[in-house]
Amino acid sequence: MSSRVWVQIRDSLNPKDTIIAFYHYLKTGRQQRITFVPPKILGTVEENHYRHDPLPNDSDDLCVRLLELLPSSEAGADVQCRLTQHRHADCQGEYETLSYVWGDTKEPVPITIDGRYFFISQSLYQALVDLRHENKLRRIWVDAVCIDQMNIEERSQQVSAMGQIYKGAKRVVIYLGAAYPKLTKQAYTLIERCATEALRVDADLTKPMTLSSLSQGSQIKHGITEEEVSSLNVTSLRHLGGASWWARSWTAQEVLLARDALVVTGTHTMEWKRFCSGVDFGLHGDIIDVVVAGIMIDKIIQPYLSLHTLRMELRKSEGEEVGEDIAAGDDITAVAAQSLLALLVHCRFRKATDRRDKVYAFLGLKDIGNPGPPTALGIQPDYTATDVEVYRNAAQKIILHSRGLEILGACLPQEVPGTGAATASTSTSNSMMKNMPTWVPDWSNTGAAPRPLMYDTFGARRSSHAASPLPKTATPLRAPTFADNGRTLVLSGHHVATIEALSPVFRRPELTIDENGWTSWLGQSFFVRLFTVLFYVPITAVELWLFYRELRNTIVNHLGLLAEMESFARRVSPTNLVTAPDTAAAKDPAARRGEEPIRGDEVGEQEETGEGEEEGEDDDDDDDDENTMYVYRRTLCAGAEAAGGPGETKKLFQAWRDMLAPLFAMHARGVDRWFPGRVLYKYMRTTWKGFSVFTLYLEMAYERRLARGSNGYLLLVPGHAEVGDRVVIVKEGRVPLVLRPKEEGVEGPGAYSVVGEAYGEGIMNGEAFREQDCAEIRVH
Repeated sequence: MSSRVWVQIRDSLNPKDTIIAFYHYLKTGRQQRITFVPPKILGTVEENHYRHDPLPNDSDDLCVRLLELLPSSEAGADVQCRLTQHRHADCQGEYETLSYVWGDTKEPVPITIDGRYFFISQSLYQALVDLRHENKLRRIWVDAVCIDQMNIEERSQQVSAMGQIYKGAKRVVIYLGAAYPKLTKQAYTLIERCATEALRVDADLTKPMTLSSLSQGSQIKHGITEEEVSSLNVTSLRHLGGASWWARSWTAQEVLLARDALVVTGTHTMEWKRFCSGVDFGLHGDIIDVVVAGIMIDKIIQPYLSLHTLRMELRKSEGEEVGEDIAAGDDITAVAAQSLLALLVHCRFRKATDRRDKVYAFLGLKDIGNPGPPTALGIQPDYTATDVEVYRNAAQKIILHSRGLEILGACLPQEVPGTGAATASTSTSNSMMKNMPTWVPDWSNTGAAPRPLMYDTFGARRSSHAASPLPKTATPLRAPTFADNGRTLVLSGHHVATIEALSPVFRRPELTIDENGWTSWLGQSFFVRLFTVLFYVPITAVELWLFYRELRNTIVNHLGLLAEMESFARRVSPTNLVTAPDTAAAKDPAARRGEEPIRGDEVGEQEETGEGEEEGEDDDDDDDDENTMYVYRRTLCAGAEAAGGPGETKKLFQAWRDMLAPLFAMHARGVDRWFPGRVLYKYMRTTWKGFSVFTLYLEMAYERRLARGSNGYLLLVPGHAEVGDRVVIVKEGRVPLVLRPKEEGVEGPGAYSVVGEAYGEGIMNGEAFREQDCAEIRVH
């Protein structure tokens, strides 16, 4: 675009407001009220605005546009580009793709394409400036520019082909953002040093990285000393880990499908494989310490660990696991449905500007959504569909093809304060989400959620079959049906218990530290700034105090919740259809069925002699407590057992309880309320030599709570469960469900809404299933 046009704008109006106003005009066809662009200038600007030429519409021959970023040796020079069309088959391996975060589009920045201007976000503009070569052009595919975002049909078609586009690129450029002075160089130096050492010692970096494994210290012998680690400044990594790129929905597909990838921060670059090698080595080698107090992983590293898990899973699944599943009798649609559901659950924390992309962004992985032939599930990107339609369609396809109701474990309440759920006051779109059926997960809700019970604590697929007539038989699940034009899920099952009491919700412990430290938060606090000035306290001292207070409150609250949950479990002896293996009752078949044991000979002898009555009562009390703690342990772990079996799990559980017993006693006396610092000090002393491995077994309990049923069962239910909710077993699912009855007359008799899944010891494998009691259950 000619400079004459911008001179006219500059001389007559505020350029920034004019750009924003015209960008709004292009999108809506109306001028913004914040400013007025004279018709003469508006016409001149509109004439010089770049418009995409249509792509050939040939479903059998994918065509793409490529952005040619023209070189410049001046950092402040305008970004100038060309846009060209190509058959994808002719340009594979000859272009790069950009993986970045769109950022805020409210204040767009103009670039020049073929002599005309085009508006892009500030984050993309900065990326193009940093990626621009000095002496040669760079051919790169950028979604915001290479796809005509105003053409809904083209957008849907091109998004369907994203997997092909990223696979066909010679390299994916991962742009984390602008560089920070000094910090970025230190971070890249540290990662490079770790990657070099990993290669030298030939480290095995394929092991899973969990809370348990990362809290056990260095698992690799290496030559990086503590002095060297200190000089490398590990905290410099925080600004890389805090980049928005890690929590974006599309990044999983973009980087996992790449032939090769390059990480870029400002002008600092590193090969993706080497970057991952350095970070993985730093974590395995205890150089990068991310475990806090043995109970939580620093949230800043969690997106990276999520991506690491996907990388490992993708390696396993390439031709091996999927092939075995199909060979075992699973059809390709069942495998595709289970894979897509696992991806949606695993990547739920990721964000997307367009809610529909929370589904579309994962279709390209594991060959679920390849374009061209009909996909295995029949899910294709369609941006003419509403958010609700996209989510409901995906949920229906997964339910029908996955052979189970595992997706119901991902359902969250549609309005939960503080979790990021939709509320009616935020926008019209959020109001629409409230009308979505409760059996459809709202993937746009990135708040804290319990892990679905389709997998156990260790990631293995759960073998439970609550609707089996006999324990652990391979009875096929009944196929669910839909009514009311797909809005109602129709099931067949029966009531097991009504929830009568609930423990507090067991929240996942988390430090709410800002991604780049406390500084930005401190800058907003007038009182903290005043305190530092009046008392001459260095800002670092205030930061340390705030960190200590946050750590103290998090640990004390966590321990208090554990104490409350155990107290809840022991308050009333559970009547679950199971008894602890070590008790006398375990040997009695009647007791195992939940009936009173009848031992006539023993009772008669005691009545005649009058002896042993007190001793027998003590034994019964011991057995009751042993049985209670057995049911509590199994419920808290959702049935998870150690590799060595129940005996080993019991030892781990007992050692964990013994370690926490003094802290539970302090909670009972109210010490944590008045003197929380003493509880933190006691915890630190108790765990100084190491943390309990049993912490890993609590994974399925997070964001859930204990419940007591009307029949005395001890259950593990979703955190948003309420008194009066029903626990049911249905023929279509493998685990019990928690449903909430709807008011009579609203949806008709037998109408329910989904709360989530339940774990109940002794009812997971058909022990409580009664075929004769099954009736229709309609879920809205």
